[in-house]
Amino acid sequence: MPTPTIGQLNRKITIEQLTQSKDAEGGLTDSWSAFASDVWASVDNYSGSEPSITKHGGLAGVSRVLFRLRYISGVTSSMRVVYDSKYYAIKHVSNYKEMNKWLYLDCETGKNTGH
Repeated sequence: MPTPTIGQLNRKITIEQLTQSKDAEGGLTDSWSAFASDVWASVDNYSGSEPSITKHGGLAGVSRVLFRLRYISGVTSSMRVVYDSKYYAIKHVSNYKEMNKWLYLDCETGKNTGH
């Protein structure tokens, strides 16, 4: 897949990471916090499905999306993308041609997106 042109980086996303903090009783609580905000990216929807998620036939709509953006160090598949008020679990992070210029984030929403 070719690298995006400047004009294709026309959507703003936020990359979030899961953090732990202590609550009032000293226990740990999980919360999502911004790792990188207002990141310009291209957004390519490339598949969708409704897989069965329960033995009783419950369905969940799953959408696969590729976000292409300028390289940001430290992004991992344990993070998520927030775009258009939707949460996308990062399934794979690709440093395009290992040149530290572009990141491709293969993501999905609808199942386990941490929301």
